[in-house]
Amino acid sequence: IFTTMFYNDNFGLFLTYFWTNEKLFSGMGLDMFASAQLPYGLMHQWICEIWVLPINLLYHLFEFDINCPMAVLWYKLCIPVFLMLCMREMKHIAEVLEIDRKKTGWMNFLFVTGVLVALPVFHIAQTDALYLWFMLMAFRALLNGDTKRFLLWSACSVSFKVITLFFIIPLILLEEKRIFY
Repeated sequence: IFTTMFYNDNFGLFLTYFWTNEKLFSGMGLDMFASAQLPYGLMHQWICEIWVLPINLLYHLFEFDINCPMAVLWYKLCIPVFLMLCMREMKHIAEVLEIDRKKTGWMNFLFVTGVLVALPVFHIAQTDALYLWFMLMAFRALLNGDTKRFLLWSACSVSFKVITLFFIIPLILLEEKRIFY
């Protein structure tokens, strides 16, 4: 699925970031620092621009078609890399919660094989894994009692998509109102 299918919207997204980087190389603009071309947040833009940067550099060294299969696979690889980071973060969360190793393995297996994860990541390559990683880091910081990091990672997550507030606000209420206590 990874090598044969690609969601056209994400292809357009990474090509937009490619051309945004090209503007910076040519000295034509500073869109790299805050472009309004796409409806995604600033952190999303920066991560994707950094991800596409090797293609920009190779393009200047060996001019090639930026739609070639290897470039497309590189664009698409961004999402599975962030999925792996999410899995690693879930492992850390399990350690904080003192969940045994076997159950942690099953937790990650069920997470990765779920249709709501596998289909968006490997088929249509939605970029939700990017902000999910920041959400999971925020959750671990909250479990560790580190409010500053919780707020930092939450702010990063919200800068990707405002929908993450539906995750963050209940956590803040649970922590501050001490409902379970």
